[in-house]
Amino acid sequence: DISGKYSTLGGLPDDLSEELWPYSWGLGAHVHCSSWGEASNRYTAAAHDADTFAWEHPDFLIVTAAGNGGPVSLSLGSPATAKNALAVSAVRNAIDTYSTYAGAAAELFASITHASLNQ
Repeated sequence: DISGKYSTLGGLPDDLSEELWPYSWGLGAHVHCSSWGEASNRYTAAAHDADTFAWEHPDFLIVTAAGNGGPVSLSLGSPATAKNALAVSAVRNAIDTYSTYAGAAAELFASITHASLNQ
């Protein structure tokens, strides 16, 4: 259970950029999954801490939950509002709804990857 000043979660340190991510980075991790968040779509202290640490450690990726408040507008939760972190979400809709878009995205990714590998 984690929390602290960032919401009702228990156990989070007050300064994530000084007390959470440095521990993982110091052990050699380059990716950290922070699958927790606040119910605030604002740029909060948690988002700022993520940006600070990511800026100071460009070889470290913070992956964070986009939020659990959907499906409503503005349901993105902090620290997913950070500029230097990767926010990941999911949908409950049938995959058929997105199959057209998924195919186009896969083709685009493949073409970008192919082009970058051949430079």
